[in-house]
This record gives sequence, structure tokens and C-alpha cells, in this order.
Amino acid sequence: PGRFADSAAQMQAGKVKRAFGVPANTTLAVVATNAAFSKVQVTKVAQMGHLGLARVLEPVHTTLDGDVVFALATGKVEADLNTVGMVGAACVAEAVLRGARSARGLGGVPAARDLAGEAGPRATDAEA
Repeated sequence: PGRFADSAAQMQAGKVKRAFGVPANTTLAVVATNAAFSKVQVTKVAQMGHLGLARVLEPVHTTLDGDVVFALATGKVEADLNTVGMVGAACVAEAVLRGARSARGLGGVPAARDLAGEAGPRATDAEA
């Protein structure tokens, strides 16, 4: 009691044949920077931002969801593309964890804080 199903394990065991009801398992993220990047570079930042989703969501990018990362750059300062992408991925991961920790259950589906008490799960529990 008090635990979430391991969605990836359930899928691998053949216990999940279709989407989990209405397709509502989408995670949206935005990586915004003040760097002066071209369209191609901003696309790379978005691609790297997907690493943040993969670090904290399993499964991610299945046919059951619409996980996506958008990126934008305001063009104010020079910056290293790889550094911005790496930091962006770390920020996406942290944002997803914060969202999961602060969410409340809805429609009979419990959230992490509902299972761990009002204080929510410890950081180590959510990241494990």
C-alpha cells in the first residue's frame, strides 16, 4: 500500500495494452535562455532538454503520451550551447520533480504527497 505502480514494468509484463484512459500523461517543458542562439541552436537546446525528462520519468516518450520540450532564446548574451543545454536538462528534471512533489491527487488518482502525508515525499524518495 502507498506505492505507485511501476508503469514501465507493467508495460513490459503486457499488463498495459492501451493508453491509461484518456491520453493525459503528457509532460510539457520549456527551456528559456537569454543567449543569442540561432534557430538550429535553440532546437539543440530543446533536444538536450529532453534528457531532463528521461532522467526523472519512466517511461518517457511512449505512444501513450505527448512529452515535449520547447526552447526559446531572447538573444541578449553570448553563451556556450553545450552549457546551456546541460543546465537546461538539469532544470527540466528539477522542475518535473518539484511538480510531482507539490501535486495533489485528482479524480481518485493519488499524488505522491497523498501517499506520503501532507509534507510530501522526501527528496530521496522522489528521486529514487
